[in-house]
Amino acid sequence: MSNRKAPLIDENGQRILRAIARASAGNVALALSRLCGHDFEIREAGVRLLPLAAVPGRFGGEERPVSAIRTDLTGSVAGTLLLAIEPPSAASLVCRLVGRAPDSLDRLSPLQESALLETGNILAGAFCDALARDRDDAILISIPEIAIDMAASILQTPLIEQTDGGDEAVLIECVLAASSPAGPLTLHLMLIPAPDSVRRMIGPDALKAEQGMGGSSP
Repeated sequence: MSNRKAPLIDENGQRILRAIARASAGNVALALSRLCGHDFEIREAGVRLLPLAAVPGRFGGEERPVSAIRTDLTGSVAGTLLLAIEPPSAASLVCRLVGRAPDSLDRLSPLQESALLETGNILAGAFCDALARDRDDAILISIPEIAIDMAASILQTPLIEQTDGGDEAVLIECVLAASSPAGPLTLHLMLIPAPDSVRRMIGPDALKAEQGMGGSSP
């Protein structure tokens, strides 16, 4: 790998990104509550700078099976937004949305797949509403895609695309959870912004010359 690093961010830049994460988490929690009919708790909303090899650990490890809905962002903020759901939670979400759990996540009916894709689209829009505040240019959202695979496989392509050949990634994350008679449901949203977008989000005055963010800023 190259020795290129992600943008180096000072304390003010970290505060800006944490505020974006919290606002995005609030929007997504409200959208989920409307979709599913009960409240969602924000368990985590923050920003991290991690080596690429450590990113799958945020989804439970390289070989952890994950159902993910990927949406690519372009415009004033570019990057990849992943909605990752562990298989039991994914099945529970499908049941909440269409009234019937899938026999297998590998064999979703057209209605079940459409419901998941629309959920990804709605949540991406809610997430981006927070990103777009105070911005003159729009953020465009691609058509969402579903992938069911190991965490490392799902993350490989967006990490390569959005880190510009570097060996670190800035992650803006939120984790939401709910309990209901249908069982627990946990969703993990991760935005991998392109380096230039990180700079635009925080402004040039919040970039450091020599020191990075460190591992975590919850």
